[in-house]
Amino acid sequence: MEETRASLRRVLDERRTRLASWPTPVERLQRIERARGFAGALYLKRDDAACFAFGGSKVREFEILVAEARAANADTLVAIGTTHSNCARITAAVAAKHGFRCSLVLSGPRPTRSSGNLLLCELLGAEIEYVASNADRPAARKVLLDRLQRAGRRPFEIPLSAATARSALTMAEAVFEVVEQGVLPDVILVCSSSGATQAGLLLGCALAEMPTRVIGVSPDDPAADVRERVGQWVDAMLPLLGLSRRALPPFDVTVDGEYASTSPLPLDQGAVKLFAETEGVLVDPMYTGKAAAALLRAVEDGRFHSETVLFWHTGGQIGLFEPLPTGKVRNS
Repeated sequence: MEETRASLRRVLDERRTRLASWPTPVERLQRIERARGFAGALYLKRDDAACFAFGGSKVREFEILVAEARAANADTLVAIGTTHSNCARITAAVAAKHGFRCSLVLSGPRPTRSSGNLLLCELLGAEIEYVASNADRPAARKVLLDRLQRAGRRPFEIPLSAATARSALTMAEAVFEVVEQGVLPDVILVCSSSGATQAGLLLGCALAEMPTRVIGVSPDDPAADVRERVGQWVDAMLPLLGLSRRALPPFDVTVDGEYASTSPLPLDQGAVKLFAETEGVLVDPMYTGKAAAALLRAVEDGRFHSETVLFWHTGGQIGLFEPLPTGKVRNS
């Protein structure tokens, strides 16, 4: 296992810029265990506590992306998302920290008063263009990139959701981080939209030779779509390590689509409220909150029995401080 982790780290450290202090904490959710009568053990991996720009698992991925931008001699980071995008917020923070300019194309109406992630993007100095819908973003991004290049700028494009094969490998590395913290989960449950985070965790468990089931919870798209993307990300990561599927033990890609919806969870009841008042843990109503709801439902239904379950908090709690969205928000 140590040799495998060392190989993984070598691939990642070829081009990487540290943004936060690792590891993020792992906590036992004992009050929820008691409240739900769970005979196993519930743990929380707190990537929401990563000490950069209000945290989140994307901070891990951006350690790869910012290094690639610097290696490309870029002077501007360009990203797309919604007006409540966690990825846009971290893009703007990385730009401010490392001397880039930041240009964002965000879908949704320009609010009369900014809040949440959009307010932070503005405070961090991002230049923001607004388009009506998600479908308008790719064309607007192309126009923006062309305009920046004509002006002599050197833009670096941040992919949607900050997902690349190399950035997803940071989540594989994070599995070894959990092992070092003394937790060997039977199940990992995580919010999964682009599929890259879940794919990284799946690959990490395989590399660590752990028979852990990694369950993704889609907050928006149909489960079948997310499941296909997860498999594609796994296949994209393997060549970076000189591996193929044949080198890995068989694994299933499991995605729970019960909470896939454009509607947010209510704040005054259910998972968002229970995590807050029982454990003092804040989860947003569009992403991590839906994974939290799936976790509670699975516990109540007896699907985990007496297993050790690790719930991966991918961040996004800033979403509690902005108007709830009404449109489709995949991969923001």
